[in-house]
Amino acid sequence: MNKKITISIHLPPLVRLRNALREVISVAELVELKKLGRKSKGLDYIYSESDGKRVRDLSDKWQKLENAWKKSLCTCSLCGSRKSDMTFNTHFKE
Repeated sequence: MNKKITISIHLPPLVRLRNALREVISVAELVELKKLGRKSKGLDYIYSESDGKRVRDLSDKWQKLENAWKKSLCTCSLCGSRKSDMTFNTHFKE
């Protein structure tokens, strides 16, 4: 079944709180991506099998974080807005 769930908040203090929490989550995601980027920076040239495994592990972590962010209710998957009410599409899980 293709249900859509809309989460609407109309009280201004709650809207500010929602937007602030989304901003905090957004900043935390960016910080984590930068950490992963710094860890992989020195691994541009793979010399050993263990370095290759580290690159794959870092790449997997990066992809999981990106996918979680795209499917979250923090941002609209279509327009990228973070300030409006969101609709969760259960069919696409985003």
